[in-house]
Amino acid sequence: MTRRAAGRDRCRGRLARAIACCTAAAAAAALAGCRAGPDYETPRPELPVSFAEAAGLSAAVPVALERWWRAFEDPALDSLIERGLSGNLDLRAAAARVREARALRGAVEPSAWPELDATGSYARSRRSENARFGSSAAGAGASSGSGIGGDLDQDLFEAGFDATWELDLFGATRRAIEAAAAEIDAAEEDAHAVRVTLVAEVARNYVEMRSFARRRAISEESERTQATTLALTRARFDAGIATSLDVARAEAQVESTRAAAPAFDAAARQAMHRLAVLLGLHAGALIEELSPLPALASVSPRVPAAVPADLLSRRPDLRLAERRLAAAVARIGVASAELYPRFSLTGTLGLRSEEIGDFLRGDSHFLSVGPAVRWRLFDRRRIGAEIGVAEERAEIARVGFEQALLEAVREVEDALVALEREGTRRESLARAVEAERRAHDLALDLHSKGITPFLDVLEVERSLLAAEDALALSDLAIAVELVALMKALGGGWELPGPIAGVD
Repeated sequence: MTRRAAGRDRCRGRLARAIACCTAAAAAAALAGCRAGPDYETPRPELPVSFAEAAGLSAAVPVALERWWRAFEDPALDSLIERGLSGNLDLRAAAARVREARALRGAVEPSAWPELDATGSYARSRRSENARFGSSAAGAGASSGSGIGGDLDQDLFEAGFDATWELDLFGATRRAIEAAAAEIDAAEEDAHAVRVTLVAEVARNYVEMRSFARRRAISEESERTQATTLALTRARFDAGIATSLDVARAEAQVESTRAAAPAFDAAARQAMHRLAVLLGLHAGALIEELSPLPALASVSPRVPAAVPADLLSRRPDLRLAERRLAAAVARIGVASAELYPRFSLTGTLGLRSEEIGDFLRGDSHFLSVGPAVRWRLFDRRRIGAEIGVAEERAEIARVGFEQALLEAVREVEDALVALEREGTRRESLARAVEAERRAHDLALDLHSKGITPFLDVLEVERSLLAAEDALALSDLAIAVELVALMKALGGGWELPGPIAGVD
């Protein structure tokens, strides 16, 4: 057997023993299977069996919450929401946070597996002529002589592989991976929460915009009615029946009503601007598309039949808080694992020679393998403090989840009571508008017969305009509270298809 072949055989034998050692250590780690820190248990909070304010609403019917806005039966709103889901910048940022969380887990997972690095180097050194021994590299090649003789220059060629494997005996890496996976879930739920908010904001701004159009239409109709009254008053003045004071008061009322139109136009345009930004467009991008505006009609609320427990599965913000709690509990395990020793296996395999011609010879092989241990044995106080920090952060996350749940139930209860009370209020306002219209017609008739003064006519016209505007505002309030209820119930997050920007 040649010298080179013998060297290769020795190298292979050492490598085989190193692999066997690593395999045995890995098996021991797998059998251990323990993880430091507490195992996570999903919280199961106590919730009421029903919403307290739902009893006042008798119109509870099944509603498809994933596309609840279709209850408005408005194709323009459907289109705006679909475009918002594909173009909104907040949703794109949320998708980027999901990708970031996935990348962070990708950076943690390799810690559970061996690390292998390739190395290569060349060094040329020169030994001092005035020193008995030179540098460690040069001295190694000239230390056989007792004097200063030998070559002053030396070359060293080296290439190989370094391997390190930290054995996760106490679950530090597995807990870190567990925390990273929970953070991915949290980022995805955050994106779903952005969806819910986006859909609600588009719907709310759209109904507000249409409400301003309706209020302007009411104002224009009142202006026409008041202009007719002004024309009749001028005719009566010319006939010597009315006074100049009556004419001045009629003119003032017409101009006051006319002055409201620019404010309604400005508010509607501002709502258009907000809608454009929600869709990821410049502020003026929707003006031509949404002009002229249709007036907002009254909405008959269709309240979904839901119970508080549904919120835990439907609201993304609650699932987000629960996933953050899971990540915080997993980090307790990461901190607790520092109480125990950390074992690792290291190995080096390569070629080293002083002559380039000998570099690939069998006797140029070298191998180093062995276990290592690191134990923060005298750092217990610091580790205890780190564990305490992790435990308190988990407690903060637990309290945050409970607070989020209370707020979720409150939001639903608020929306339910607002809908129920506003519905009752609207019925009264509708009756008031009908009464004001009858009063207006009667006042005009009585004034034409000289029975009532002209001031009564002006007062009735102002009252009618105020009543009609209040009814329009009530219809808007019902629509807005319906949007708030659907948002509070988590409607809109589970739309088909992936989050924009996330596979």
